[in-house]
Amino acid sequence: MIITLVHTGLYRAKRISKLRIRLFALVLAIGAVARGSELADRVVIVANADAPDSVAIAQHYAQVRGVPAANIITFRMPQIGRAHV
Repeated sequence: MIITLVHTGLYRAKRISKLRIRLFALVLAIGAVARGSELADRVVIVANADAPDSVAIAQHYAQVRGVPAANIITFRMPQIGRAHV
């Protein structure tokens, strides 16, 4: 018998967590390339509207890197629970 975790909350939590890490890494990679204001205008920062720390980090990152505040996009990403290992 093969047991899959596809339909469990634990699998979804890990999958969403990996997605968030990848999005954050992508934002950092793009920001590292955007040194001049011309490139900074083309950077988009994605933040979790349901996590105040995420929005604060996005705003700080935009300020430090010279990315316009209008380029911060927030999405509602409610937590579905934490995996306890």
